[in-house]
Amino acid sequence: MNTPHTPPPSSPPPESGTASATGNMPESATGVVVCSDFSPASDQALARAWALASTPEVALTALNIVASSGLEALRHWLAGQGEWEQRLLADALARLQGQCEAMQRNNPRTQPVDCRVGSGALIAEIKAVVQALQPELVVLGARGESDFLHLALGTTAERLLHRSHRPLLVVRQPANRPYRRVLVPVDFSPWSTLALQAVRRWAPTAHTVLMHAWSLPFEGKLAMAGVDDDTVAHYRQRARQEAEQWLHHTASEHGLVAGQWTPSLVMGDPSHAILAQVQHHSCDLVVMGKHGSHAVEELLLGSVCKHVLAEAAVDVMVVNAPHSLNQP
Repeated sequence: MNTPHTPPPSSPPPESGTASATGNMPESATGVVVCSDFSPASDQALARAWALASTPEVALTALNIVASSGLEALRHWLAGQGEWEQRLLADALARLQGQCEAMQRNNPRTQPVDCRVGSGALIAEIKAVVQALQPELVVLGARGESDFLHLALGTTAERLLHRSHRPLLVVRQPANRPYRRVLVPVDFSPWSTLALQAVRRWAPTAHTVLMHAWSLPFEGKLAMAGVDDDTVAHYRQRARQEAEQWLHHTASEHGLVAGQWTPSLVMGDPSHAILAQVQHHSCDLVVMGKHGSHAVEELLLGSVCKHVLAEAAVDVMVVNAPHSLNQP
């Protein structure tokens, strides 16, 4: 997240083993897909997804996948004992519908929830549903059960981000209120624009903390090259001022006015700075891009994103683009 020297870029423009309780929704439908493994963490994820999909025009799909590895073990032990696999999936569907019925009693919604169950490779099956529905958001619990019937869905977030081009929300907190303060780390790349658009979409009433981790490029090499301390300090101050200008430019460009946002400029490693600023500003959500401004990070899930996903104590939303931002 080094300070840029150019204006912020503009924003970028299968077969599945699942069965649905309410029938397939149109592929053009927009909405939220929430993955459940019936763990307490997935209860929180369902509650958050339910709240985010509160308006009638936002479709909600609840999904459970029975792991193929577990099915193979059962096939070995239960060979010839009837239609146990169909009963297993029927039981999963009934449990998923039960979760949704409990939510409906406490927080009624006018549109029915599309409950889906499937079996097979977890990531492949989730990806197939996501590709078919093209949801605006995929929601996962941060942790899940470890046995093969109740998959640790939270551990799949990073793998799913590698394979999907849809925004992903990892839920770590009870969904007992709307998001109030959102930390948005920005590096002035197109990913920053996507993150701010996601905040407007999913947390429109939250106060936004715009954070930028800045640094003086090659600062360590300047001393080795014989540049005196006063000159280094001068360039460091210029780098900070430039970062501050871009931060205010970004806020203005996205329609944030005084009282709606707070600037946060920190010097150094963004991975640790993000976690510190979450605590300092009492944020309950982090919204960030999948990659940073460096082209090499397009080859991997950004290291900053991976660190925040693993270590943050609050919900984390990772925004993605339909296609790589580096593609022509």
